[in-house]
Amino acid sequence: MKNNTIFTALIFSMILFSCSPKKVNTDNPLMIAFNTPLQAVPFDKIRPEHYKPAFESAMADARTTLEKIITASEKPTFTNTIEALEHANYSLKRIEQVFFNINSAETSKEIQQIAQEISPVLTEFYNDITLNEALFGRVKQIYNDGESLDLTAEQRKLLEDTYKERRQPQCGSQGGIPAGNFRIVKAYTEI
Repeated sequence: MKNNTIFTALIFSMILFSCSPKKVNTDNPLMIAFNTPLQAVPFDKIRPEHYKPAFESAMADARTTLEKIITASEKPTFTNTIEALEHANYSLKRIEQVFFNINSAETSKEIQQIAQEISPVLTEFYNDITLNEALFGRVKQIYNDGESLDLTAEQRKLLEDTYKERRQPQCGSQGGIPAGNFRIVKAYTEI
């Protein structure tokens, strides 16, 4: 009986700790929720050394979420693809808005150096999303089913914008980047 109790406690502990939230660097105000009135940006707490780790963490989280969307076994739906895609890089967009506004309004050599380092990384990140054929396939399937879906006007607009945003760069007959020029675009982003 005692062994069963110990075994049960051990299993319960494993389940409890495996479900605990991801440890977040609470020393970096960009990596936690803004606990301020109206979620205003706590500029007084943000230092230049916070930006790069926040960008890296947000991109990693977004990649994980995007991979789940792309590899989902369920049929693409507005909720599991379009809405999920809309929320996938929310944290990254928030960090970008803070950083690039600071870079414009109150720049420094340190901030400009970070901008030079992070801009090509962000370009590659967004190109990887926009040019992902599997993701485009999911979006296109929902777009093609759009008339039969029960969507609000806002949802229809989001679906249309998401489709157009991803359709333009696709190679082939959609009028995007010709197949031979894709290598040039990719090489240009690596410069």
